[in-house]
Amino acid sequence: RQFEHVRYRASLLGVVSAEAFVQHESNEFRRLASRTLLGVGLRAETPLGDDGTAALGSAYMREREQLRDGDEEDAGEVDALHRWSNYLSLEWRASDIATVSHTTFAQPRLDDFADLRVLSELELALAVTERVRVRLSFTLTHDSRPPTDVNTTDTRTKTALTVKF
Repeated sequence: RQFEHVRYRASLLGVVSAEAFVQHESNEFRRLASRTLLGVGLRAETPLGDDGTAALGSAYMREREQLRDGDEEDAGEVDALHRWSNYLSLEWRASDIATVSHTTFAQPRLDDFADLRVLSELELALAVTERVRVRLSFTLTHDSRPPTDVNTTDTRTKTALTVKF
């Protein structure tokens, strides 16, 4: 599995920002040789009390996907689609060392809303020191029309150690 994502935000008016993003991934288990996304949109963010934030984003997204070669009937297939990417992100600082965040993306195809991708991630980040954190996450992905022999819904748990320089 390979995943790269870069996002740029520029403040427009108060709580509203413009966003642009690019993403690339490959995933043998989901039969993806390559999926590339390019998107532009808007984001609104607001505080939730003293210790939290909520953000809502919406963007146009261009997607190009190529399935890996193999024996399946759709092997090697290439699709170029337009999607509407929407997300809700919540973050809460539970204490000086613990932060909980949850983000859900819903991405219907613009010409067929029944073709929907959903990604939802819940994360707990624990500060070990000022520069070191342990991150525990649970991710659920759903693709209403996955490649042949790939489940529509998948889950993953991950533990990561991050160091800030």
